[in-house]
Amino acid sequence: GSEMCKETDKIESSFASLDNDSNGYISVVEGNDDDISNHFGYMDKNEDKRISKNEFMGYINKYGKSVAEDEALESIKHS
Repeated sequence: GSEMCKETDKIESSFASLDNDSNGYISVVEGNDDDISNHFGYMDKNEDKRISKNEFMGYINKYGKSVAEDEALESIKHS
């Protein structure tokens, strides 16, 4: 369902570290390699199969510590 899975891995990475090709989006492939694969569907608000920086930031801002480790939270504060 739409409820957050409690077992979901926390996001530890910054947007920049997930965006492997530095094109400003996290693709499905980039997301699948990483700790955000479980979050991808929730983050991808417009369902274009890629996550923009705004989608990433918005998601972490909205859910905070329930989805992200301190490092990811810090990374969005400084960007």
